[in-house]
This record gives sequence, C-alpha cells and structure tokens, in this order.
Amino acid sequence: VDRFTGSDRHVADFLLDEVLVRQPDDVRDFLLATSVLERMRADLCEAVTCSPDAAALLRRIEGENLFLVALDDSREWYRYHHLFGQLLRRELRVTRPDLELACHERAAAWFARHGEPGLAIDHLLEAGHDEKAFELLTAHLRDYLQAGHHETIRGWLSRFRADFVDETPGHQLMLTLAHARTGQIERGALLVQRARRRADDRDGDGLALHLDVTEALFASGLGDPESAIALGAAAWERWAEVDIRSMTPDMATAVVELWGCLPPALADAHAMLDDRAGARRWAAELRRGRPRLPGDLVAILGAEAWAEARTGRLRAGAELAEQALVLGTEQGRGSRRMMIRARVALALVHREQDQLDRAMEVLEPQLVAALRDGYVAITALGEVELARAECALGRPGDAIARGLRVRRDRAARGTPRFLGAVLDQAECRVRVALGDLDRAEDLLDELDAGPERTLLAARVALAAGRHEGVASLLAPLVDDSGDRRRRREAAALTARAAADGGDALAARRVLHEVAAHAQREGAVRVFLDEGFDIFDLAGRSTPARHPGAPAGALVEPLSERELSVLRYLPSRLSNREIGAELYVSLNTVKSHLKTIYRKLDVECRDEAVRRARQLGLI
Repeated sequence: VDRFTGSDRHVADFLLDEVLVRQPDDVRDFLLATSVLERMRADLCEAVTCSPDAAALLRRIEGENLFLVALDDSREWYRYHHLFGQLLRRELRVTRPDLELACHERAAAWFARHGEPGLAIDHLLEAGHDEKAFELLTAHLRDYLQAGHHETIRGWLSRFRADFVDETPGHQLMLTLAHARTGQIERGALLVQRARRRADDRDGDGLALHLDVTEALFASGLGDPESAIALGAAAWERWAEVDIRSMTPDMATAVVELWGCLPPALADAHAMLDDRAGARRWAAELRRGRPRLPGDLVAILGAEAWAEARTGRLRAGAELAEQALVLGTEQGRGSRRMMIRARVALALVHREQDQLDRAMEVLEPQLVAALRDGYVAITALGEVELARAECALGRPGDAIARGLRVRRDRAARGTPRFLGAVLDQAECRVRVALGDLDRAEDLLDELDAGPERTLLAARVALAAGRHEGVASLLAPLVDDSGDRRRRREAAALTARAAADGGDALAARRVLHEVAAHAQREGAVRVFLDEGFDIFDLAGRSTPARHPGAPAGALVEPLSERELSVLRYLPSRLSNREIGAELYVSLNTVKSHLKTIYRKLDVECRDEAVRRARQLGLI
C-alpha cells in the first residue's frame, strides 16, 4: 500500500493508456495544466490554463468520471484523485516542463492576488522563483508564526536553494531567523557557520555582529546560557552602532526581527542560571521595546516564572506561569507553542508543594511537541522536574530511565556543559535515593564547585551515614536569604544531620528558621524527602494548606483534574477547546464543569471564575 502511488508502473500504465491518451486534446491539455493545483475552481483554472471555458471543462470532466473529486456541496472547489493527480504531474514534468513552470507561475500570481500567500509561496518555489518566494515569506512570516504554522514554514525553508540563501546577508539572516523561530536550531547553526565563512571584508564586521546575535539565540535554546549571555549582552551594547537606514530592505527587515528575539533569549539564559534579577531585567527590556510576536510575551512570562520558582518564590512563579498559560491560550496556536516554559515552572511549583500528580499532568503530555519545536534546554529542565517527581512518588527506577533517555537524545544534538551538569545533578539525586552511592559519588566528582554540588555532597554524606560536618558544610546556604529554595533544602539536610546525631532540639531550631516562608510558599516536599513534617518540628500543629483546597472554604475540595479544567475558565476557550488542551473529550469537560459548579456553589462559568479567585484557586 505504501508503494501504491501514481508512479506505480501498472497503475500508471492503465491511467495513461486507458484514460489520459484517449481524451481530446483540449481535455488532455487541461488535465495536465491544472495538475499543478492541489485544489481548483473555475476562475483559478482559467488563470492557470489561459482558457476561458474552464467551468465547462470542469463540469465535463466531472460528468465523465475522470477522477475529479468535489470538495464542497456547491461544487465550487475540486481536486483530482490523489493517484490520478500524481500521474498527471509526473506526465507534465516529463513531457511539458515548460508548461509546468508557466502553470506554477500563473497559480502563484492568482493565489497572491486572492490573499493566499502560503499557496503562492508553494508555487513560486516549485517554479524556482526563490526571490519572489522569499519576499512573500518575509512579508508574512510573523503571521504564519503567530498562527502556529511552524511545520509549513519548515517545509518552505527546506526548499530554498543553498546558492540563493548565500546570495546576500539579508537572505542568510532572515532564513536563519525563520529556522530559529520554528525550532530548527541545528540547521540554523549550520547556516550561520556558512555565513561566517562567506562574509567578505566589506560587510564582515557588521554581519559578524548580527551573527553573534543569532548564535546567542541558539545557545540559549540549546542549553548553553553562559555563551548566550556572553555573546548576546556584548552585542546588545553595540545596538547603537547598527544603522538600519543604510541597509538593503531585506537586510533591514531581518536585523529588526532578529534583534527583537534577543531579550527573550537572554531572559531564558539568566533564568537557567537561577539569576532572577537578570531574567527580570531582560523581561523589562522586551516590554519596553514591544515583543515582535505576541507569543514572546508568553515566553517572557514563562522565563520569569521559572526564575521565581527556582529561587524559591513559588507563589510568584505560579502566578506568572498561570498568566502565561491564560495569555497563550487566548492568543492562539503560535503562542500556545511558547507556553512550555510556564508549564515547566508550574511542574516545579507543584512538585515542591507535594502535588506530584499535578506536576506530571501539567507538563508530561507537552514535552514531545515542545522538543520537536526546538525547545531543547527547557524540555531537558522539565524532564529533570518530572524525574524528581517520579522519585518522590517512589519510582526512582522510572526517574533513572527518564534521565538516561534524555541524555541519549541530547547527546545526539550535542550537550552543552551547563545542560550536562544539570543532568548529572539530577541523576546524582536519584542515585542517592536508590542507594547507589558509588555512582552518585562518581557523578559528584564531575561537578564544579557551587551550591548545587554542596547540597549533593551533603546528601551523599548523609546517605553514607556521615552526618558529622554536614552542618558546617551547609551553613553558608542556610544563612543565604537570597535563594529561598536552596536555603530550605540546606535547612532540611542540616536538620536531618542533627536528627541523625540525636540532637532533636538543633533540628527543630534550624527548621524553625525557615518555617515561616516555607509555610507561605507551601514548600513541603523538600522536608518530606528527609522524613520531616516541618510544621510539627517547628512547633506548629497545622500543616500548610493545600493550594487546591483552602481550609474552611470548600466542603468538598476539587480534584486534580477539576482544578486543571478550572484553570482554563478565565480564558476565552470553548469547552471543546479546553478538552483539546487537556486531551479529554467534550463530554468529560462538561462533566467536570458540572461538578465544579456544584462544589463552588455557582451556576455559570463567570461565577465560577469569580468564586475561584476569591478562594485563591486561580
């Protein structure tokens, strides 16, 4: 079946000898000329064939059952049966290549006039008119990106000839940007390498600066934040040197779009390094300059959410992430593709708040598509969060398998030093939980000095029964109020060391120092991992409230799935669209809504949103 196409010898012979050859000249010429069209109607066929009787010929061909399929009830649009269409196109290319070229040119002109630039680009590329196709792509790239048509753009990019791409710096930069925006980072990086080799003495310096910006974008996406910041921040300082007015139009357009991508990339890079101030600075820079795409604001909110959550500000991180999800959902498919950062931040928040199933639910179904879209670094960080959730759920074997799979995938793409260290840190944690201390110590030896290595060294020591010296090792982190997440973990490990040494009073004392902000953030998982109920040890009788069930607010708390549906209610999505986002049926969404309304004691969607906000559920 896979090989059964219009070029199959037996099928082709039959259709050629028994159908095509037997047609009158006017019908045969019409069939061949219109075969370049995936769908057709009378006026389009007239433009392509330069024949005024296209409507009559379409009716005649349909009446004679010549493999013509109507696409609507009004019989305005048609297409050829796929096998017959393939044969016609093959016959046209072999016997009349000049006519094929002319038909593609006419079809491109018709589609451009009728507001369908995508189909015009297809026909221009088929006709070999790369320059005209490039002009249309440049004019409409943002529209297609905003609509989320990344696969379509990737198809076009693969069809531009290499000699055309390398013809001008404007071509190189714009098509590199298109590769970056659609997740084809590896292909874009190869194009940058070609551009650097071909840059001549006359425009080499100016082009090199713009290529630095592209490499900063790629480094951020691939998980090399240090290189991204070094290249990107240095380039940003030279933005005043860039004279847009002196550039050719294609170069000027490419440069403006390219530099507009830099603030989100640098915000991502700083967030990866747990640099909250740096992420916020570049987020502010983006807002001042206005995002080039609506989805850039979704991306920047996700980067801020990740930076907040990573430094222990879980409530702020969750709020920013939820804003990103609502905004991305409202803006459409292109923006929804950029919601992955927010989902990773939410997974971290849910895990630290011991909502492990929610952590898996909010992120795991999205990772494959996000990786396909080129989000190499953030998906790796997301996999690490899921591995930690699996470990907390008592499935360390699954966590190890996940980590090994991610390593294999990233190794095939090239693993930057930063991303390799993140994966080493994650595996070291899981190996400690499994009791595989030999492997944990090997991984520990590979890590550079820093807070994460210090925390892991303390874990390895405690697992090996060496509690002496842990408190002094972790003291600088326990006293560090800037990074609340690490401070909480250091306090939990210090308390465990004290408890292992029989000093319960010292354990209670160190936990009391972090109890207030741990309770405010709902950060309980790090203490549960060490076997503590922080609130009891800190002299409190009441544990932190579950964010999904405020104390005294609901007689019957919402389930995890009901909370997932609830989070989409402030958006403009229909019930069917909410179901598509959550991978459930429309009836399932309606059933959840009925239960949500009952539990919240409301009667409609708007009332449910207001009530949920009063309760702090959204």
